[in-house]
Amino acid sequence: MRIAGIVGLCGVLLLSTAGVVTAQEKRLGERIGKQLDKGLRELQEELREGWTEVRKRIDKLSVEGRVYSRLHWDKGLRAASFEIEVPEEGVVVLTGSVPSAAAQRKAVQLAEDTVGVRQVVDRLTVVPPSSAEP
Repeated sequence: MRIAGIVGLCGVLLLSTAGVVTAQEKRLGERIGKQLDKGLRELQEELREGWTEVRKRIDKLSVEGRVYSRLHWDKGLRAASFEIEVPEEGVVVLTGSVPSAAAQRKAVQLAEDTVGVRQVVDRLTVVPPSSAEP
């Protein structure tokens, strides 16, 4: 019963002072509101920029992974040793060595035909397997 009375008294006090706001308090509230709005806009822009960067990185990894899978699982390229770089969106750089010119063409063609690739930079070198068997 005592707690209910205290809660009731607090409610009455709040209601009685709710309508009494000084001009200074109003200006302070407006300044705080403007600062909060500014901070939220800045945060929103940072999040938007951050998300754009995350999407670019995911796209880059996705393209790199797709090209890697296509080259890695092709039986004609098993003897190849290659690296894949995606320096910018849609551009794939192939480096390393392949056993023949046909393997080089095959690697470039597979990369070009991969979703998300618009340009392939061929830095592969043809290194025929040695004919000397140990």
